[in-house]
Amino acid sequence: MTISKSELLHAVAIASAGYFAGNSVAEDRIEAITKTFFRVLSEGSGSSLLAVDHPPFVPIAESLKDDEITCLDCGQSFRSLKRHLVIQHGLTPESYRAKWGLSDTYPMVPRRTSEIRSNISRTTIQNLRETGRRVGRAPQGGEG
Repeated sequence: MTISKSELLHAVAIASAGYFAGNSVAEDRIEAITKTFFRVLSEGSGSSLLAVDHPPFVPIAESLKDDEITCLDCGQSFRSLKRHLVIQHGLTPESYRAKWGLSDTYPMVPRRTSEIRSNISRTTIQNLRETGRRVGRAPQGGEG
């Protein structure tokens, strides 16, 4: 499978960010490490980054709870998995789902967090409408 240059650079950025976030690296080593990620990913051996080298820490069905979602890679629980995946594992949500054979609809936040965010958005929009403000537009010139 051939990937575009922009996809390759995005993968290098994600992998590098995850590595640097979890490791103390001397400033003069950053370029060499990033080039190594680029070489490995551009040679096609980057697919090994998605290889499952251990069973999930919890059964997939048990990874989703009302108030938390558990990372299958390390077993830690969160209210939002996306940031953790990028920083600690160098994975995008899409690559995490692919690694573990999850559906495209597998959530990155638990049900309750999703409901809370939805309710906040709904309430904010309703309040804006009730006060006569336009929804989705920033106030113009000094209004507020």
